[in-house]
Amino acid sequence: MKFGLFDHIDRRDEAPSTTYAGRLELLCAAEKAGFYGYHVAEHHWTPLGMAPSPGIFLSAAIQRTTTLRIGSMVHLLPLYHPLRLIEEICMLDHLSGGRFDFGVGRGVSPFEVGYFGINAIEGYARHEETLDIVLKGLTRDTLDHQGHFYNFHGVPMEMKPLQRPHPPLWSGAGSPASLAFSAARGCHVVALGPNAAVKAQADTYRDIWPKYAAERKERKMTVETPFIGSSLNIFVAETDAEAERIATPAFLRFHDSLAHLWLKWRTKPSHIVGDLATARKLGATVIGSPATVRELLEKRASETGTNYMMLEMAWGTLGHEAEMRSMDLFAKEVLPRFVSA
Repeated sequence: MKFGLFDHIDRRDEAPSTTYAGRLELLCAAEKAGFYGYHVAEHHWTPLGMAPSPGIFLSAAIQRTTTLRIGSMVHLLPLYHPLRLIEEICMLDHLSGGRFDFGVGRGVSPFEVGYFGINAIEGYARHEETLDIVLKGLTRDTLDHQGHFYNFHGVPMEMKPLQRPHPPLWSGAGSPASLAFSAARGCHVVALGPNAAVKAQADTYRDIWPKYAAERKERKMTVETPFIGSSLNIFVAETDAEAERIATPAFLRFHDSLAHLWLKWRTKPSHIVGDLATARKLGATVIGSPATVRELLEKRASETGTNYMMLEMAWGTLGHEAEMRSMDLFAKEVLPRFVSA
């Protein structure tokens, strides 16, 4: 089992510059603890996302780390012109010394892409075409493409990524069709939700992975065994009572950020959990003492069959000091159990 740090960088009652500084310190602590990677989300026009340009924040993270893999989870592909994105990926890959991971997705919120004038119904098609263009551009000397949204002829690809054929791809697990799309392109995947739901998606991905070996070979994908992970919020304190005292109001703020645009448009999707008790029952949030957190994470690993845990350790009103203490407790009293397993 490997661990990664996931981050929305949701708004706090402080200047974003203060939040950024705290996050950079936290991810450095994650690197010191032995985490595999850091993954930042992309959101727009909502307090959920104070890093709407993930590449800019990742470039700062790159300069403060040496071994931690640095990536997006995910770049919202319908919002990017593929030629600009190709160049950005190459820059991040070289700045990181080949530590950049490229997360891809269409975006979960129709409101965010809608503000850019993009019809969410087109999201799947835009996502697929943009990714295929980007992968062509990263692996060829000249880019030619004729599609529904873009047409290019003879574009010289002067920049090349450091990692070949390109940086590793990550995507969120979802429908059978999206899992098939990811398997054909050699993506690592991360699932959300209760243990049973994560297990179902993990089992499906393992089953279909061999079926797309020929397509991955044709695309020159080199991933043999993908990360199949799960994502969840986590907070560790000295005692269960202390963890609950701090995390309860923090979760309310985090929920308000998650649901902000949905509530603005007088709707609310079923995937947003409204209270901490339900989130804990579903396994989407784990809080408690080191012993409690160890037990719950071992249960999630065992019941889901995943090999990667993407932990969100900074959220809501937890505060930087509490998050650093949580990371320290996790590194000293939780992580060793998994490393020695």
